[in-house]
Amino acid sequence: MKLFFAYQPNDQWKIEGALKRFRDNYLSRDWKSFCKQDGKIIKIYRDLRHRNAHPDWLFTQGGYLSKEQMEKSLDDMIFLSRFYGYMILAIAGVKELKPEFPSPHKESPPLCTLYPKPSKSYINLQDKEIAPK
Repeated sequence: MKLFFAYQPNDQWKIEGALKRFRDNYLSRDWKSFCKQDGKIIKIYRDLRHRNAHPDWLFTQGGYLSKEQMEKSLDDMIFLSRFYGYMILAIAGVKELKPEFPSPHKESPPLCTLYPKPSKSYINLQDKEIAPK
């Protein structure tokens, strides 16, 4: 297995070059559109980095703390977290990873649904609900 180094000697570190080297070493061609210079991964990385490096919420109402921006940031963090998971799997030797990312959190179904405690008027008996007479 070839080891991956993000930093190359005599090379100013840039995310584009590091991501390209990683993709070339570990990922399939399916990842090309995500990892290119103007691809989604780099755009989201820069957006989140800019958000944290330049907190306009210190000076303005709303800004990055507005509901829309907070939802966008959450979706971006979920996307990057999934990508970092793919990176870990790729380094561990998992082959043929496909770029499958979740839809925005507002469009995703809930992971679990909680219901109120059932009343005593219904008894679950062998997958049949029987109401008392």
